[in-house]
Parts: sequence; structure tokens; C-alpha cells
Amino acid sequence: MKLVRSQNINPSETLEAQVGLLDYLIKNAPDTSRIVEFGPELAEYILTNLNHKNRPRKSMKIVQYSRDMSDGKWLITGETIAFGTDGLLKDGQNRLAACVRANKSFVTHVMFGIDPAAFSVMDTGANRSHSDILSIMGVPNYSKVTASLKLYMAWKDGKTNTGAFKITNEDLREFYVSLVDEDAIQRSTKFSEAVWSTTGYPVSTLGALYYWAFTQGEEKKLIEFYEKLRDGYGKAKSPQKVLMKHVNEMRNDRYRKLTSHDYAVMLARAWYNYKSGKSSLKADVMVHIDDNLPAI
Repeated sequence: MKLVRSQNINPSETLEAQVGLLDYLIKNAPDTSRIVEFGPELAEYILTNLNHKNRPRKSMKIVQYSRDMSDGKWLITGETIAFGTDGLLKDGQNRLAACVRANKSFVTHVMFGIDPAAFSVMDTGANRSHSDILSIMGVPNYSKVTASLKLYMAWKDGKTNTGAFKITNEDLREFYVSLVDEDAIQRSTKFSEAVWSTTGYPVSTLGALYYWAFTQGEEKKLIEFYEKLRDGYGKAKSPQKVLMKHVNEMRNDRYRKLTSHDYAVMLARAWYNYKSGKSSLKADVMVHIDDNLPAI
């Protein structure tokens, strides 16, 4: 198929013809953006067949966009629909979903030939969150995995105050692709959810410690620790019993709200005592505002 410069997708043509031209543009990416009119049929085709790895849709955005399209208020802006070199939609799913919902065609700029790695820096008016990046990559339980990995990365980087640790989307993507054991991070989520269900302890903190233990060859011991924490086993001065007693006391303290850093410090201290075979006292897990994360 030879594409002439003036040839463009036309919603009045058959879906087969529209898909054929879109496929050609994806495989033979123009050097610059093109202005394209998308109809509901083609929009639905793209969402069904070319949108396998994208962040969750924003329902409020879809409603807003569809209303503008229905009312004839949709305008061409600098935002683009984008397709990658892998043939998949990279940006614009909310606008396409709005087109389907409104059953109205809309005109927009379209970019072809986007590097899939550019996901982490692309913006559609709402910056991609860290969890969006793992969602796009197809990571199961992406929201919980993201929270646990960010905390783990802070510990690995030697940051003792986890609240001060900042990473970019690209940092997270590169770390996951290069260093994360996918089976282990999913196990961390599974066990952490089980512990959370009986203790209310944050899944992100539990998941980060689990993955840390995995990297240190201590996964089996950590599972044992978590099972006892989950089931409430242990003597009065066991690390698990002392930890949860103090956590519950602090949860009932109306003058002090537990932070994610507090939870991390207390869990790390209890884990250290458990794997060292030590009993615990309240002083072992007490946390103060300026406490740093202990060695784990």
C-alpha cells in the first residue's frame, strides 16, 4: 500500500479501510504528527485490539471528554494520540473511550513510532503515576507492588528516612526490568495481604520487608515471622506480640498519627529481634518522630 501525503483516515469509509490505513501509518511512521479524525468504530477497534498495556482509564475524564464531543465543544490542542513501534496505543485511551461513549467523531493530532520506553515520561494532562508505569507494563497487583518496591528501593539506597526518598517513573521502570524477581515480588504481595487482613499492617511495608528478606536469602525465615504475626502466635515478649501491642496502643493515641515511616521502623526492629532469636520489650519497638530506619 503506497500512502500519498493527502491520504488520511476517513470515518465514512469502511472499518476495514480505516484499520488498513492506520496499520500502514503504524508500520511506516511519518516524521511528524498527522491530524486524524477518529470515528467511534475505529476508536472501539483500537481500544479492543491495540490497548493491551496501558494504565487504567479515568472515568471522570471520559465523561468530561464525551460531553464536550457531544456538545460540539471539542477542540484540537497540542495533546496527541500516540502509537508505539510495537503497534500498540501509548497515549489517548480516555479520548478514544469518550469518542465511543459519545458516538461522535473527533479530530486530534496523532504521533506514530513512539519508543515504548517513553511511556514513563509521556503526559496526557495528568502525569503518569508510578503505579501507572507498572500497570502499563502488565505487572499483576501493580498498585501494591509499586508501593512495596518504592519502600524497598529506599532501604536499598541507604535512605533511613523513607519519606525523603524520591524516584522518577523511569527509575522505577528500569529498576523493575533490570533487578526485580517477578515471582518473588508477587509472593511478597500475597503474604503481605494475608498479614494485613488480621493486623491492619500496611501492605507496602510488609511487602518491602518481604522482598528485602528474599534478596538476603532469608525468605523462609521471614515467612515464618509473618505467619506468626498474622495468626497472633507467640509468647508475651515475642517480637510479634510486642510489636502489635505497641502498634495498637499508638493507633488509639489521638495525639500521634502513625506514619508509613513509623510502621517501617517498628516492623524492621521486630524482624531484627525475631531473626536474632531475641525476645522484645516495648522499648525495642517504640518509635519517635526523628527515628531512622534500623539495619535489617
